[in-house]
Amino acid sequence: MRQVSTSLGSVALMLFSQTLVAQEAPRIELRPPDAVAPEQFTLIRSVRELSDGSLLAADRWENRLVLIEWDRGEVTDIGRVGGGPGEFQGIGFLYPLSGDSTLFTDMFNARWSLLDRAVIVETFPEWHPLNRVFGAVLHGADRFGHVLGTSPHSFSSEVSELSRTYFKDEADTLNLLLGEWAAGRVDTVGLVGGAGAKKGFSERRPGRMNWYIRGNPFQSVEPALLFLDGWIAVARLEPYRVDWRGADGRWIRGAPLPFEAVEVDDREKCLAVKLWLGSCDHDIAGIQEWPAIVPPFAVYDSYAMPVLFAAPDGSVVVTRHPTADAPEPRYDIVDRAGRLAGTIILKVNEALIGFGATSVYVLSTDEFDLQTLRRHPWP
Repeated sequence: MRQVSTSLGSVALMLFSQTLVAQEAPRIELRPPDAVAPEQFTLIRSVRELSDGSLLAADRWENRLVLIEWDRGEVTDIGRVGGGPGEFQGIGFLYPLSGDSTLFTDMFNARWSLLDRAVIVETFPEWHPLNRVFGAVLHGADRFGHVLGTSPHSFSSEVSELSRTYFKDEADTLNLLLGEWAAGRVDTVGLVGGAGAKKGFSERRPGRMNWYIRGNPFQSVEPALLFLDGWIAVARLEPYRVDWRGADGRWIRGAPLPFEAVEVDDREKCLAVKLWLGSCDHDIAGIQEWPAIVPPFAVYDSYAMPVLFAAPDGSVVVTRHPTADAPEPRYDIVDRAGRLAGTIILKVNEALIGFGATSVYVLSTDEFDLQTLRRHPWP
């Protein structure tokens, strides 16, 4: 269930996808923002709107969890860095629960914290059974006490035993796990494609520091998202589509979505490396196992922004992978029948970061890599 790597599979997918290009979805233009955060941030990776319209935001780089009160024009820090109650060590992600309750994860030690509005009221240690299974990166939570995550299902023969133990993200296929907090029970509810064996990328240049990075800028899992009402969305690679699992446990296979295949040439490789490493000034030829075509959706990484977002009407919003000819951030809105309902296209320096009841939140990054957070009316 990995990305297309063989020429035969790629050609088949290209021919198939070209028949779908004509099915254009309506472009959704965002209205002007009705609020702008009173201060800038550095690396926001998660937001969560509360019932009064205020916003929780998690800044990974600054290691800050804050409450933004738009009407008052104030930003208030929540908790602090540390190992005690109400403290955290590494900013993770915010997952809405029922009411104004929010689950907040710690990337440093896999502790989970429960917030009541803007107050950390309880912390669950990393040795809790569910924490040990799911870690710090979840694929959503619901109002019934469930969380969604993954675990390795199968590895290719080329993955060493050491990697199987310490680099579980190298699995070719992953179990989709639904955990129940109260009972401590974990059930496998499906399978998703994994990133597969990561060959690694190294550079050795005279006068430069030698370095090595595991992976490929197109290597990704098939992302999943658990909604508050218990539904699960999974974005699939082959063909590009969204499958749904209802709250009753029944799966709905989505129809293929419009997808124009773009061949991975040197321009696409350069853009992917720039997005991955910050610039194209690297040894592209040293990266192994480039796919034949650009994947339909953005690469999922536990340190990056989510690929899937929950829209207020229950649709899922899929972050598409940019291409050299279409570098602007693009987002497909897919309803629960698996149909493409619309597309959002932002400016190159912008990114969608989340939704509220009647709002969509967008980040814009300036030349100094500082982020401005805006609230736009939705739809």
